[in-house]
Amino acid sequence: MVDRLDREDIRYLLVAGLAPAWFNVLDLRRIHDHTDLPVVSVTFESSPGLEGAIREAFDDPNVVQDRLATYRAQPERRPVSVNDETVYVRSVGIDDSAAADVVRAFTPEGGRPEPLRVARLAARGLAEME
Repeated sequence: MVDRLDREDIRYLLVAGLAPAWFNVLDLRRIHDHTDLPVVSVTFESSPGLEGAIREAFDDPNVVQDRLATYRAQPERRPVSVNDETVYVRSVGIDDSAAADVVRAFTPEGGRPEPLRVARLAARGLAEME
């Protein structure tokens, strides 16, 4: 998808969270390897993680193990202060300090980076059109 954009100015890939639609766990390293872009995952609340929820959501032990393996292979979340709020960041292809700087640079106010805020608005708008 990133290749099809044919945009040389894309420098980072920001994603909201690690598990869109709850249990479709993103593999940040695979995304980085495929796009050759630094990948920064931002979550907006502290949590104990997804392991317990994944175990409860699936009856098939193979599905549980696959999702847990992907989840456990991801970098640890780090708290990042942004405009008097705290977000939690995982990143691949960029060091921790630079990832925090990217999140802050794309967050002029509040705690949600602009690209993620706009993507959220667009997704909600599309959902309302259906």
